[in-house]
Formats: sequence, structure tokens, C-alpha cells
Amino acid sequence: MGTIEEEQLTTALDDLTKKFAGNVTSVSRIINPLLNVWSEAHAIDPEIAEPLEGLLTALAHRVLTTDSELATAVDEVRLRLARHQSLAADISAV
Repeated sequence: MGTIEEEQLTTALDDLTKKFAGNVTSVSRIINPLLNVWSEAHAIDPEIAEPLEGLLTALAHRVLTTDSELATAVDEVRLRLARHQSLAADISAV
């Protein structure tokens, strides 16, 4: 398993996905939770947070977003986090 921060990020991603699943959501409702998760991801590694940053940028000029758009960004964050954890494990094994 990862660090406490990585586990907290995974939980935050799960919560975010559950909260907005199956919905077209007003950007005003999702911005603060998305910024919170972005902050957690960025604290681990800015590269991990990039997909959320891209979504936040795209949402700046819109009023609605879909759960599939959110899921795409969340899936990319999960992939980057897994790569980060794998690299950390490889380094500690040396």
C-alpha cells in the first residue's frame, strides 16, 4: 500500500466519483470538491494532479459537466498514482 497521503487521495477520488456518478452536474457544485482533490494529488506529485488541473481549466468556461468527463480525469489520476507508487517501490527495493 501507499503512504497515508496516497491512501487519502484514493479515498477522495472514490468519494468524488460516488458523489457525482450518473449525473450532469453544475460546475459550481463540483469546483470546490475537485479543487480539494486536486490539492491532495498535487501535494503528492504535481504530475499526478495534471488531469484534474486540465478538467478544472476546461470547466472555467462552462456551467455543466458530466460524470464521464469526471471519470476520465479520475481514471488518469489513478493511473499516474499507480505509476508513482510502482516507481517508489522500485526505488526502495534497491
